[in-house]
Amino acid sequence: MFSPRPSRRDDFEVAIICALPLEYDAVSYIFDEFWDEDGDRYGRAVGDPNSYTTGRMGKYNVVLALLPHMGKTNAASATASMRSSYGGLRLALLVGVCGAMPCGRDGEVLLGDVVISKTVIQYDFGRQYPDRFIRKNTLEDNLGRPNKDVRNLLAVFETDRGLDQLERRTAQCLRQLQAKVTQTRRRGKYDYPGPAEDRLYEPAYRHKHHVSPTCICGDCFSDLDPVCDEVLSSSCADLGCDDEHLIMRERLQAKRQLGYDGSDTAQRPAVHVGAVASGDTVIKSAADRDRLSREAGVIAFEMEGAGVWDEVPCIVVKGVCDYADSHKHKGWQNFAAATAASASKAILEGYIQTDEALKASAGEDPKFVERTDILLWLRDHTAQPGSRAALVGLGGIGKSQVAIHYAYEVRQASPDTWVFWVHASSSSRFEEAYRCIADRLQLPGRDDPQRNVLQLVHAWLCDEENGPWMMVLDNADSVDVFFPRRGAHGSRDQPLASFLPKTGRGSIIITSRNADAAERLAGLDAIYNVPVMEKSQALQLLRNRFGEQCADSHMAAAYIKRRGTRMLILAYLDEFRKSDKKRASLLNKDAGDLRCDESADNSTVTTWQITFEQIRRDRPSAANLLSFMNGEDGEEDLDEDLEVLCGYSLVAVTAESDVFEMHALVQFCTRVWLSSFGDMQYWEREFLRVMSDRYPSGTYESWRECQRLDPHIEAIVKGEPGDGEGALRWARLVMNAGWYRLMKGSEKVLGREHPDTLTSVNNLALVLRYQGKYEEAEHMNRRALDSREKVLGREHPDTLVSISNLASSEHMHRRALDSREKVLRRDHPDTLTNVSNLASVLQYQGKYEEAEHMNRRALDSKEKVLGREHPDTLTTVYKLAYFLHRQARFSDAAELYERACSGYIKALGSDHPTTRVSVVMRSHVLRDAGCSLGTRLSSGSESFIDKPSHLAQRGQDITQDASNIHRVISELIYKLYYIASVNILLFL
Repeated sequence: MFSPRPSRRDDFEVAIICALPLEYDAVSYIFDEFWDEDGDRYGRAVGDPNSYTTGRMGKYNVVLALLPHMGKTNAASATASMRSSYGGLRLALLVGVCGAMPCGRDGEVLLGDVVISKTVIQYDFGRQYPDRFIRKNTLEDNLGRPNKDVRNLLAVFETDRGLDQLERRTAQCLRQLQAKVTQTRRRGKYDYPGPAEDRLYEPAYRHKHHVSPTCICGDCFSDLDPVCDEVLSSSCADLGCDDEHLIMRERLQAKRQLGYDGSDTAQRPAVHVGAVASGDTVIKSAADRDRLSREAGVIAFEMEGAGVWDEVPCIVVKGVCDYADSHKHKGWQNFAAATAASASKAILEGYIQTDEALKASAGEDPKFVERTDILLWLRDHTAQPGSRAALVGLGGIGKSQVAIHYAYEVRQASPDTWVFWVHASSSSRFEEAYRCIADRLQLPGRDDPQRNVLQLVHAWLCDEENGPWMMVLDNADSVDVFFPRRGAHGSRDQPLASFLPKTGRGSIIITSRNADAAERLAGLDAIYNVPVMEKSQALQLLRNRFGEQCADSHMAAAYIKRRGTRMLILAYLDEFRKSDKKRASLLNKDAGDLRCDESADNSTVTTWQITFEQIRRDRPSAANLLSFMNGEDGEEDLDEDLEVLCGYSLVAVTAESDVFEMHALVQFCTRVWLSSFGDMQYWEREFLRVMSDRYPSGTYESWRECQRLDPHIEAIVKGEPGDGEGALRWARLVMNAGWYRLMKGSEKVLGREHPDTLTSVNNLALVLRYQGKYEEAEHMNRRALDSREKVLGREHPDTLVSISNLASSEHMHRRALDSREKVLRRDHPDTLTNVSNLASVLQYQGKYEEAEHMNRRALDSKEKVLGREHPDTLTTVYKLAYFLHRQARFSDAAELYERACSGYIKALGSDHPTTRVSVVMRSHVLRDAGCSLGTRLSSGSESFIDKPSHLAQRGQDITQDASNIHRVISELIYKLYYIASVNILLFL
C-alpha cells in the first residue's frame, strides 16, 4: 500500500541524510516520487537552516537532507535542526560511502559491498598521552545501543534468510537505479567498474613512486616515512604500484571467472552488519586501519555516524569505495553510493511498523498507586454523555497512567463500553488511530480511498445508537495539530478538532503537557492540573515495586534490579549524586515500559526534552526564558513567555508575587538539553553576567537580597571561566558572595562584636572603598571603629587601624602632598605620585575640574622630569585618558589612549598586560564615540526567580565594566582573600 501525500511535516517518519553531493544524487534516483516537484510544500522550523527534498520511497514518506559539510559536528547540528522541523521522525538512514576492512566477520569485503551499522564507535574520542592515545570506552562515554525497533530490524538481517533477502532486494534496487539513469544524460554513471579495478595491496606496501623516484619517495621504507605530495592525488597505475603485492581473494576470483560483461551476478553487492567507526579523520593507512579494527572490532570507517546517532534512531548504510589504505581507488565512489542507496530502500521495505493507535490494550499497572482525588474528579467530569476532561502536567508525572487505570476501571464497571486510545502527538498518529478504530468497528467504506475515514469514525461516535464509549486522547500537546493556523504548511480545510464528537453516548479524556491545548480541547472548567505525588503516595509506589525497600522510580528500579545484590538502593542514590554526568547517564537510561507507547523513549531526560523541543519550535523566546529568563523583549513578551512555560507545567507560581518555582529535575534536564545543542556555555556566560551585576555586596542591608540569590550561584562559583571578561565578572561575584557568607557566618557563630567579626567588617570597608562606594565604606569603617573602641579600647592596634582607614580621605592626601612639596620639591617623582592619588580621590568625589587640573599638572611635570616615553608618564597619560573617557570627551580621550598604547608597546611590548588593557580601552572609546550615549543598551537578563517587574531592571552594559577596569583590578587583589573567607565560613 502506497503512502498518500503527507499533509504536514509531522507525517514524515523516515529521514535519509547524506554528507556528499554524489551520495545525495544516488539516493535521489531511488525515490519513487517527489512531493516537491512543484516547489516546497512543508517549510521548516524557525532556526532550521537545512534544505530538504521530500518524496515517497515504497510505503514510506521520506525527507532527504544533504549536510553542508562532512564531519560529526555538522551531522549532529543538521540532525538536531531536522528533528525540530520533522517531529514525527522514527528512523534516520545515514547513506553514503566509506572505507572498510578487507575482511569482515562473515568473510571478504569487496569494493561496492554495503556495510550496515550494528553500533557506532567514536574512534577519535579519548585522551592523547605522550606515548599513546586511549579511546574513551566507558558506559557513559559510548553512544549506546540503537532503539528497540532498530535492534529488532538488525537482528533479522543477521539471520541467513534475512540477509539473503536483503542482498537480493538490494541487487534488484540497484538494477532499477541503473536503468533509471540510462534514461538520462548521465548514462553509465553508476555502472560496476569491474573486478579488475578492485585491488587490495599488502598492508605494508606503501602507495608511493616506485619507478626511479627522484623525490622523497626514494627514502620511504616504513610506515612512518613521508612521501611526496604528488602521491596523495595519484593512482596506483601512475605510481607503478606492483601487482605482485596484491592480495588474492576468493570472491574476487569468482567474479573474474564470470568474465564480467555487465551481468547482475558480478555486480551484486554483499551486505555486512557490524560495528562502524566514526570520526573526523579520514583513515588512509592500512596499519592504522588494522589496529583500530583489532582494538574496537570495527569493519568500516566513516565521518558522520556519531553525530546523527544521538539525535534520532539511526542506521548507518555505507557503500565501500576503498580499503582505508593509502592506495587510491579510481571510479568506485559513484557505484558505492548507488549500492548504499539501493540497500537503504531494501532496508525500508523490511522496516515493519506496529499498529500502535489503539492503546486500550495497554496493560494495567498492577503496582499502580491510586490517586483518589484525580480519579474522583474524572468520574465526576465524565459522568454526562458528550463530556470532556483534561489532565495537564509535566511529562512523566503520571497523566497517562492515571488515564489507563481509569479506562480499566470503566471497562470493569461497564463491559459493554468501547474504550478507544488515540495517540495525538501528531496528525499522522491521530489519523492512524482513527483508521484502526474504523477497522475495529468494521465500518463500511473504510477501505474506499475516496471515503474520509476520519469522517466515518466521527459519524459513528456521534450516533446515539452506538456506545457507550470513552476515548483517551493521549499526548495532545500541540495546539497546531488540532487547530492549525490558517495558511500554515500542511493545514487542512477541516481541522482535526472537528472530528472529536461533542455529542453521542461517550466522553473524551485528554492528557497534555500544554495547558493551552487542553483548554481549547476540553474547556477552561474541565482541566485538572496533575501535581507531583504526595510523599505518602511516592513511598507507596516504591514499596509496591520493592517491598519494604525504596528506590527511585521505574527507571531506577530496572537499573537496580539488573544489578541484583550488587546495587543496593543507597548505592544507587550515591551513584545519582556523584556528578551531573553520572546523573545524566542514569536519567537517560530507557528501561522500557510495556504499558507505554512502544516507539517512545522512556528515559526521564527524553520525556522532558520532547516538551523543550516543542516550546523551541512554537515559541523560541520561551525556550530562551526556560534556558535562563532572557529579559530582552520587554515585560509584555516576558509575560507571554512565562504563560507558555506555566502552560507546560515547567514553571509554577508561588505564594510570593515575584518568585517562581521549577522542579529540580526539570532544571537538570534543561541543562542536559542545552548541552546537547552546545548552548550550555552561552547560557552560563549570560547567567554569570547577570549575577555579577545583581549580586550585592555583603553589607547588612543587602542580606535579604543575597539570601534570595545565594542558592542560584552555587554551580557558577565552583569554577573560574577561562576568558578575561568572564574571569573579572566571576571575581566580582565570588567577592560579594564570599563577603556575605563571611559576614553572616561570623555574626551567627561569633557575634556582632567578636574581634574576628570586626576584622571582617573592616576589610569589607576597604573593598567598598576600592569599589568607589564611599558612603557605605565610611558606614562600615565607623561601625568597626565604634565596636573596636568599645571592645578593645582606644589604644588597641586594631582600633588605630580603623581610625587610619577612616581618615584616609581627601584632606589626608592634601596633607601628604603639602609635606612632600616642602621636604622634597614640586617635581619630585614621589610628589607627583601624591598629585596623581589626590586626582583620583577628587575624581571619585565628583570634583572633576580640580581632578583634571591635578592630572594635567602631574603629566606636565613627569614629561619634564622623566620624559614622554617613561612608563610612569604613560601611566599618567592613561589615567587622564580614562578620566576624559568617563566625562564623555571621547575625542580627547582617544588621542591620549593612542599615545599610551604606542608608548606601552615600545616600552613594555605588545603582550604586556598593561599594553593589552590600554588597547582594549582605546577600542572602547572609539566605539563609544560612534554611539549615542542615550542608546546604550543594557544586556542583562534577570534571575529565574524574578517576575517581569523585576526583570526590567537591567544589568550594566559591558562597556561600563571595561571602563571600570581599575576598580575591577582592585577587586582582583582581594580575590584570594574572599575565597579564603568562604573556606573560613565553611569551616565555621
